[in-house]
Amino acid sequence: MGATLAAVQVSVGKALNNRPELVQLWFANILQYSMADTLTGHYSTFAEIGVATLQMVAEQQNIALTEANAEAAIVGPIRSLPAHPDVVPGLDQLQKFDLTLVTPTNSSKVGVRAQMVSAGSASHFQRYLSIDAIQKYEPDAIVGGVNDLADRLAKPAA
Repeated sequence: MGATLAAVQVSVGKALNNRPELVQLWFANILQYSMADTLTGHYSTFAEIGVATLQMVAEQQNIALTEANAEAAIVGPIRSLPAHPDVVPGLDQLQKFDLTLVTPTNSSKVGVRAQMVSAGSASHFQRYLSIDAIQKYEPDAIVGGVNDLADRLAKPAA
């Protein structure tokens, strides 16, 4: 997890009784369970997977953690992540070329909008393309989602 995810790392570490060494285990579980969802044809939001896997890691370590506390440790910090310092200036440059900018993401529609507003980049994007529409995570989302992405870009935003 990179430097921009520091707030998430701190929050999750605190939820795990101030054990930051467990954050990597939690994140690995998110990736594993999102892949398992895709491979089995099941879909859970990234937030649902994040909360469930945080509770699993907590339980494995005999740490009491409610669903509400797990959600609070993840959702708020993720939705308020800052952009890298060069992102907004880069987006300003791209807008000069009259491009349609979109955000394909594993976040929900609500989540990606909150993230973009928090990062100060919401006004640069014309569309937010959420995983919600295809309900598959990478790598299947990349392969299977290309046609869906093209179809949705060809239609007016809903």
